[in-house]
Formats: sequence, C-alpha cells, structure tokens
Amino acid sequence: ESSINDLWIFDVNKIGLNYKGPHDGQLDMIMIGEADSIGALFDTRVNVFSGAAVVGRMHVYSCSTGVYIDSSYVKFNYLETESNFGKALYVSPSGKVLIGLLRAYKNNRTYKGFE
Repeated sequence: ESSINDLWIFDVNKIGLNYKGPHDGQLDMIMIGEADSIGALFDTRVNVFSGAAVVGRMHVYSCSTGVYIDSSYVKFNYLETESNFGKALYVSPSGKVLIGLLRAYKNNRTYKGFE
C-alpha cells in the first residue's frame, strides 16, 4: 500500500498524475492544474498492480481531460473537476468508481483562454 498526501502538480506537458499502484493506495489533498493531457489517470494497463485507490480529496482543473479511470477501482470521497478542455471524468468500460461528492463544472471548453 502507498500513501500520497498534499501533492500539487501544475503546468505539465503530459499527464499530471499517472497512478498505477500499488493497490489499495491512499491519496489525499491532491491538486492538479494545467496538464496538457489527462489531469489524473488511474491505470492498470501495465498489469503490475491493480491501480485501485481511495482518494480523500482531489481537485483537477484546466487539463485536457480531468480524471480518467482505466481498468481501476477508485473511491473518491470528494472530487472537484472544473474548467477542463474536455471531459470532467471518464470511466472506461472496465473501470469502476464510487464518488461521495462530485463537483464538475465549466468542462468541455472549446477555447484555450481563461475567463
């Protein structure tokens, strides 16, 4: 198991957070902003770990896609995903998610400016 707390990822030209495990990870107070690709990717395609995680609080903004869950099991207590240029949250057909409170607004923007 892993623990990641108080992490701020900002202004990256790829994926902000690419979480692949280990399984049953505990993440809290994660803020991701202005990633040119996916803000947070929960991924098990590497077939090493399950990528399953429990996320206390996560805030993702101004990314191409906010949160992408691919073949993982993720529980969010609080997820805020806003002002992303594409989807706020994408869950693949093999992904599973449980969200206590979801705040998703101002997503699918068609321009690259800020309001």
